[in-house]
Amino acid sequence: MIANPAESELATWTAPECPLRIEYAPAVLERIRMAVTDAFFSVPHGGLEIGGVLFGDRQEGGIRILAARPLDCEHSSGPSFVLSAADCERLEALISSPASDRRLRGMEPLGWYHSHTRSEIFLSDADLAVHNRFFPDPWQVALVVRPHVARPARAGFFFRQQDGSIQAGASCAEFNLHPAALPPDEDTPALEPAAPVPVARQVPVRTVTAFAPHLPAVTTRRWPWAKVAAGLAVAALAFGGSTLYRAKEVWAARSAVAAPETISLRSRDHDGTLEVLWDGTAAPVRRARSARLEIAGGGARVAVHLDAAHLRQGSFVFTRQSERVDLRMILHQPDGSGFEERTTFLGPAPVRHPTPEEAEANRQRDLLAREAARMRSQLRAQSERARRLERAVESLHNQLEQERAARPSEAVSGN
Repeated sequence: MIANPAESELATWTAPECPLRIEYAPAVLERIRMAVTDAFFSVPHGGLEIGGVLFGDRQEGGIRILAARPLDCEHSSGPSFVLSAADCERLEALISSPASDRRLRGMEPLGWYHSHTRSEIFLSDADLAVHNRFFPDPWQVALVVRPHVARPARAGFFFRQQDGSIQAGASCAEFNLHPAALPPDEDTPALEPAAPVPVARQVPVRTVTAFAPHLPAVTTRRWPWAKVAAGLAVAALAFGGSTLYRAKEVWAARSAVAAPETISLRSRDHDGTLEVLWDGTAAPVRRARSARLEIAGGGARVAVHLDAAHLRQGSFVFTRQSERVDLRMILHQPDGSGFEERTTFLGPAPVRHPTPEEAEANRQRDLLAREAARMRSQLRAQSERARRLERAVESLHNQLEQERAARPSEAVSGN
């Protein structure tokens, strides 16, 4: 669900070729980006493609996208966003939902959105069929979102030009969808502020997997308890019970060891897809305004920005390319300080499965290789036949020369 934003919060997308001015609420596209990214990482090797309907209103010379609703696709044909007959019925019901959804009251369907996880940003023949069937009006648009593992998601709008045609091969103006903070609404309750934690108890750096957090060593000694008891009794008589109580508080304070804060940074592997996990309810996370997750492995280093909303989700997923992956989470605290934790994943090298495009390219390469081998074999056979013909011609020529040389001597001997 997307809350209806104020006009001042709208962003604008324009292109010289587009007859419409497309305004949109950043929170709407952020929710779409989050849903597309979650679906992208939900299934290995490409994830699921998803889609839904864009709602809003029309202004003079443009449209305003103020809300979006996802389509519950059954994916009967696989992970791609290909609609079945049942999906089409649900899409028709979703398009007419402003009549029953109070939060869409006064809005109309302005188009649709869907993700491409295995191809670039364009409208396929199937996409055009959906667009022309369900969104035929000249002011209705399509939004295609392309998620990435460690780069910002990319997006592009598609529209009908003045003559009714659609430039489906590529968007006129692609743009990046960077993570953005979401305003709280009735579907996203605001988090309660965390209680302040004394600075003296914060632990600036904690490495999880490389080594365990080290607590200050505590020296134990065997005391003659009878003498201690006698000493305490004398102290109580000499200085009074209040003095003994204060001494007990001092000893307890000196012997206590403060437990360090932690966000429990860890990782879990799923057939080459590494899931980074942390405690989204931990105090450092609740206090943090944002964070940076640094991923290093296989000679490459990537930094991922996480806003407060994503940080509290407690997970991030990406495809690893190496046996070792070093992870470092830096939380930006309100007072300007940083809280940091690290962990390292060690495991067997991931088995990389080719994408459908790579599989098709490999198949074409194999076909070309086999065709080249067949042509080389034919060329060798033709060369061998040519050499045999040359030898046969040369042999025939020699035979004719011999016969020609023998004819004069035969004539002489006959006379």
